[in-house]
Amino acid sequence: MTNRRKFIAGLGALATGSAAAMGTGAFNSVSANRGVSVEVADDANAFLGLNATSEYASGSGSGQLNINLDSAATTNGTGINADATTNILNVFEVVNNGNQDVGISIDEESLNTALDNGTGDSSTEQLHFFVGEPGGVTLCEYDPSAELIVGGSLDTSDSRVIGPGEVLTVGLYVTNAGSSWDVDQDITVNAYSETALINNDINT
Repeated sequence: MTNRRKFIAGLGALATGSAAAMGTGAFNSVSANRGVSVEVADDANAFLGLNATSEYASGSGSGQLNINLDSAATTNGTGINADATTNILNVFEVVNNGNQDVGISIDEESLNTALDNGTGDSSTEQLHFFVGEPGGVTLCEYDPSAELIVGGSLDTSDSRVIGPGEVLTVGLYVTNAGSSWDVDQDITVNAYSETALINNDINT
Protein backbone atom coordinates (compact mmCIF):
# COMPACT_ATOMS: atom_id res chain seq x y z
CA MET A 1 0.00 0.00 0.00
CA THR A 2 1.34 3.37 -0.95
CA ASN A 3 0.23 6.89 -0.01
CA ARG A 4 1.98 9.89 -1.54
CA ARG A 5 1.59 13.16 0.31
CA LYS A 6 2.81 16.74 -0.13
CA PHE A 7 5.05 18.85 2.10
CA ILE A 8 5.71 22.51 1.35
CA ALA A 9 8.11 24.83 3.13
CA GLY A 10 8.03 28.51 2.18
CA LEU A 11 11.20 27.29 2.74
CA GLY A 12 9.94 23.66 1.85
CA ALA A 13 7.49 20.76 0.85
CA LEU A 14 6.42 17.14 1.93
CA ALA A 15 4.64 13.94 0.85
CA THR A 16 4.05 10.48 2.14
CA GLY A 17 3.59 6.87 1.38
CA SER A 18 3.61 3.44 2.93
CA ALA A 19 4.70 -0.16 2.32
CA ALA A 20 3.99 -3.49 4.00
CA ALA A 21 4.62 -7.16 3.28
CA MET A 22 2.90 -10.31 4.41
CA GLY A 23 4.05 -13.91 4.58
CA THR A 24 2.79 -16.64 2.22
CA GLY A 25 1.49 -20.16 2.85
CA ALA A 26 3.24 -23.45 2.02
CA PHE A 27 1.95 -23.72 -1.58
CA ASN A 28 4.43 -23.60 -4.43
CA SER A 29 1.87 -22.17 -6.84
CA VAL A 30 -1.86 -21.75 -7.24
CA SER A 31 -3.79 -20.27 -10.16
CA ALA A 32 -7.38 -19.18 -9.70
CA ASN A 33 -9.49 -16.47 -11.29
CA ARG A 34 -11.27 -14.30 -8.75
CA GLY A 35 -12.89 -10.91 -8.65
CA VAL A 36 -10.85 -8.06 -7.19
CA SER A 37 -12.35 -5.01 -5.53
CA VAL A 38 -10.06 -2.03 -4.96
CA GLU A 39 -11.00 1.40 -3.69
CA VAL A 40 -8.89 4.49 -3.08
CA ALA A 41 -9.62 6.27 0.19
CA ASP A 42 -8.53 9.68 1.37
CA ASP A 43 -5.65 9.79 3.85
CA ALA A 44 -7.81 9.77 6.96
CA ASN A 45 -9.60 6.56 5.92
CA ALA A 46 -6.80 4.63 4.19
CA PHE A 47 -5.24 1.49 5.71
CA LEU A 48 -2.42 3.80 6.81
CA GLY A 49 -4.28 6.89 8.00
CA LEU A 50 -2.58 10.30 7.83
CA ASN A 51 -4.35 13.11 9.70
CA ALA A 52 -3.49 16.79 10.09
CA THR A 53 -3.19 17.79 13.76
CA SER A 54 -1.69 21.28 13.48
CA GLU A 55 -1.94 24.52 11.55
CA TYR A 56 1.08 23.34 9.54
CA ALA A 57 -0.82 20.40 8.03
CA SER A 58 -4.00 20.19 6.00
CA GLY A 59 -5.83 18.06 3.46
CA SER A 60 -5.61 18.86 -0.23
CA GLY A 61 -8.61 18.76 -2.56
CA SER A 62 -7.90 15.08 -3.24
CA GLY A 63 -7.97 14.21 0.47
CA GLN A 64 -4.19 13.89 0.71
CA LEU A 65 -2.15 15.29 3.57
CA ASN A 66 -0.20 18.48 2.92
CA ILE A 67 2.41 19.94 5.25
CA ASN A 68 3.15 23.62 4.74
CA LEU A 69 5.97 25.61 6.27
CA ASP A 70 5.18 28.67 4.17
CA SER A 71 2.39 31.19 3.70
CA ALA A 72 -0.08 28.32 3.13
CA ALA A 73 0.11 27.44 6.85
CA THR A 74 -2.87 28.76 8.80
CA THR A 75 -0.69 31.00 10.96
CA ASN A 76 0.35 34.65 10.91
CA GLY A 77 3.86 33.73 9.73
CA THR A 78 4.99 32.99 6.18
CA GLY A 79 7.95 30.67 6.74
CA ILE A 80 10.56 29.36 9.15
CA ASN A 81 13.39 31.45 10.65
CA ALA A 82 16.68 31.72 8.79
CA ASP A 83 19.87 30.68 10.61
CA ALA A 84 17.85 28.73 13.17
CA THR A 85 16.52 25.32 14.13
CA THR A 86 12.73 25.16 14.36
CA ASN A 87 10.93 22.42 16.31
CA ILE A 88 7.23 21.79 15.74
CA LEU A 89 5.34 19.21 17.82
CA ASN A 90 2.26 17.23 16.77
CA VAL A 91 2.35 18.21 13.10
CA PHE A 92 0.37 15.19 11.90
CA GLU A 93 -0.55 11.71 13.03
CA VAL A 94 -0.23 8.24 11.53
CA VAL A 95 -3.14 5.89 12.27
CA ASN A 96 -2.96 2.12 11.88
CA ASN A 97 -6.27 1.23 10.23
CA GLY A 98 -5.00 -2.28 9.44
CA ASN A 99 -5.21 -5.49 11.46
CA GLN A 100 -1.56 -6.07 12.46
CA ASP A 101 1.22 -4.25 14.30
CA VAL A 102 3.42 -2.14 12.04
CA GLY A 103 6.69 -0.23 12.40
CA ILE A 104 6.77 3.29 10.98
CA SER A 105 9.62 5.06 9.22
CA ILE A 106 9.84 8.17 7.04
CA ASP A 107 12.12 8.51 4.02
CA GLU A 108 12.91 12.18 3.40
CA GLU A 109 16.13 11.79 1.40
CA SER A 110 14.93 13.64 -1.72
CA LEU A 111 13.60 16.50 0.42
CA ASN A 112 16.85 16.90 2.32
CA THR A 113 18.94 16.62 -0.84
CA ALA A 114 17.04 19.67 -2.08
CA LEU A 115 17.31 21.52 1.23
CA ASP A 116 21.05 21.04 1.67
CA ASN A 117 21.80 21.58 -2.03
CA GLY A 118 23.24 18.07 -2.25
CA THR A 119 25.93 18.57 0.40
CA GLY A 120 24.54 15.84 2.68
CA ASP A 121 25.51 17.93 5.71
CA SER A 122 22.76 17.20 8.25
CA SER A 123 24.10 19.88 10.60
CA THR A 124 23.29 22.70 8.18
CA GLU A 125 20.25 22.28 5.94
CA GLN A 126 17.99 19.42 6.99
CA LEU A 127 14.45 18.48 8.05
CA HIS A 128 13.70 15.41 10.17
CA PHE A 129 10.64 13.79 11.74
CA PHE A 130 10.41 12.39 15.26
CA VAL A 131 8.10 10.81 17.82
CA GLY A 132 7.44 12.68 21.07
CA GLU A 133 9.45 15.67 22.27
CA PRO A 134 12.17 17.48 20.25
CA GLY A 135 15.18 15.22 20.13
CA GLY A 136 12.86 12.23 20.57
CA VAL A 137 12.99 8.93 18.72
CA THR A 138 13.75 9.53 15.05
CA LEU A 139 11.51 8.27 12.25
CA CYS A 140 14.21 8.95 9.66
CA GLU A 141 17.65 7.53 8.90
CA TYR A 142 17.38 4.29 10.85
CA ASP A 143 17.26 0.61 9.90
CA PRO A 144 13.80 -0.66 10.90
CA SER A 145 14.77 -4.31 10.42
CA ALA A 146 17.72 -3.97 12.79
CA GLU A 147 16.08 -1.75 15.41
CA LEU A 148 12.47 -2.96 15.52
CA ILE A 149 13.01 -6.72 15.45
CA VAL A 150 14.13 -7.96 18.89
CA GLY A 151 14.48 -11.66 19.66
CA GLY A 152 12.97 -12.59 16.32
CA SER A 153 9.76 -10.58 16.70
CA LEU A 154 8.48 -7.01 16.39
CA ASP A 155 9.32 -4.90 19.45
CA THR A 156 5.88 -3.54 20.31
CA SER A 157 7.36 -1.46 23.14
CA ASP A 158 9.20 0.73 20.62
CA SER A 159 7.41 4.06 20.14
CA ARG A 160 7.71 3.69 16.36
CA VAL A 161 5.50 0.58 16.42
CA ILE A 162 1.71 0.96 16.45
CA GLY A 163 -0.98 -1.70 16.75
CA PRO A 164 -4.37 -1.81 15.01
CA GLY A 165 -6.30 1.35 15.81
CA GLU A 166 -3.32 3.04 17.46
CA VAL A 167 -1.96 6.48 16.60
CA LEU A 168 1.61 7.76 16.16
CA THR A 169 1.99 11.52 16.61
CA VAL A 170 4.72 13.03 14.44
CA GLY A 171 6.70 16.22 15.00
CA LEU A 172 9.47 17.76 12.93
CA TYR A 173 12.54 19.92 13.25
CA VAL A 174 14.17 21.86 10.46
CA THR A 175 17.59 23.52 10.47
CA ASN A 176 18.32 26.44 8.17
CA ALA A 177 21.81 27.89 7.81
CA GLY A 178 20.85 31.03 5.95
CA SER A 179 19.64 29.61 2.64
CA SER A 180 16.63 31.05 0.87
CA TRP A 181 14.45 28.00 0.19
CA ASP A 182 11.69 27.44 -2.34
CA VAL A 183 11.42 23.65 -2.21
CA ASP A 184 8.59 21.31 -3.18
CA GLN A 185 9.53 17.66 -2.62
CA ASP A 186 8.07 14.31 -1.58
CA ILE A 187 8.69 12.15 1.44
CA THR A 188 7.49 8.58 1.98
CA VAL A 189 5.85 7.26 5.13
CA ASN A 190 6.44 3.51 5.42
CA ALA A 191 4.48 0.99 7.50
CA TYR A 192 6.22 -2.38 7.87
CA SER A 193 4.71 -5.59 9.19
CA GLU A 194 6.74 -8.00 11.32
CA THR A 195 7.12 -10.32 8.32
CA ALA A 196 8.44 -7.50 6.12
CA LEU A 197 11.01 -6.51 8.73
CA ILE A 198 12.16 -10.07 9.42
CA ASN A 199 12.63 -10.56 5.66
CA ASN A 200 14.32 -7.14 5.43
CA ASP A 201 11.76 -6.14 2.81
CA ILE A 202 12.07 -2.41 3.44
CA ASN A 203 12.53 0.80 1.49
CA THR A 204 14.76 2.79 3.85
